[in-house]
Parts: sequence; structure tokens; C-alpha cells
Amino acid sequence: MGLKVRTAVLFVTACWVFSLAGSHVARAVTGPEIAEWCAGYPDAVRRSLCELYVGSGIELLQSKDRMNNAGRRICIPPGTPREALIKKVSDWLAANPGSIGKAKMIYLVADALEPEYGCR
Repeated sequence: MGLKVRTAVLFVTACWVFSLAGSHVARAVTGPEIAEWCAGYPDAVRRSLCELYVGSGIELLQSKDRMNNAGRRICIPPGTPREALIKKVSDWLAANPGSIGKAKMIYLVADALEPEYGCR
């Protein structure tokens, strides 16, 4: 599946998830909120929000376009399970609560994945 198709699928999924999320749509999402959504998957809506935000960050960070990846590109080997990447980010968020603050999602995902998947 090409990047444009994946982006379209993510956009449609985001619209659906946002319709379920209610008040979360009206404002920017904070790092602590993403960490809460990813912590133990307490319910289906939070699980979807975690997967959407972290998955979107993973997609953006794989882009060669610096406008998309914020200058912090990652290179994920083909066949790496997406669930494993989301878990790695979720575990990093839980282990680094002091680093979360109000950081943008893309920086949190990059901080979690760059040590292992940073492009070299």
C-alpha cells in the first residue's frame, strides 16, 4: 500500500475516531493524553486513539520529506509488525513520564523509536 493510500486511510480513520472522541477534537492533544490512551488500553476508544496518533507519527517519521518528519526520519525494516512499534512507543511513554510534558506527538514517537530505527 502506497504512502498516499495509507495517508487517506489514516485520515478516514481519524475522522471516525474523532467522531467517537467527542471533546478531544476541539483542542490540541498533549503528550500526557497520548500516554494515558496508550497505557494498558483501558477501552476501545482509547486504544483506537493511541493507535491512530502513534501510527500517524510512525507514518510521518518514515517520510523523506522534512516537513512531514520534522527532520527526524526513522527507517523501519519491512515486515516489522506495527503493533510492536506501537507497544515500543507506549512502553517508552510509560518509562519516561518526565519527558512527555506538552511535546508534540511526532517528537515523542521519534524519541521512542530513533534509538533503534533511526536512519543511518
